[in-house]
Amino acid sequence: MPFTKGHKLATGRPKGSLNKELSEAKKILNKLIFNPQHIVDDFNKLDVRGRMEFRVRMAKYVIPEQKAIEIENNIETPRLTLSELTDVYNAKDDELPSHA
Repeated sequence: MPFTKGHKLATGRPKGSLNKELSEAKKILNKLIFNPQHIVDDFNKLDVRGRMEFRVRMAKYVIPEQKAIEIENNIETPRLTLSELTDVYNAKDDELPSHA
């Protein structure tokens, strides 16, 4: 029977009600894919590179991403001349400034 405009025999699924089959499928997939113990076991089997890659990929779900910002640098960077650099290179240890 083709659809005719204005007929009210079939109302369909009520608004806001859940699709039971989809809901059950999601529960099964959630148990299969996101079993916490399996994730830990798989992580422990990875080599060092695999673990670091996993950590980096998962970090975006835990740590907010830093937005890029522009910084205006109006301060002149001090530059060494070749003769000053040579003096530092040739200086004795007791002539160099200490970082203590």
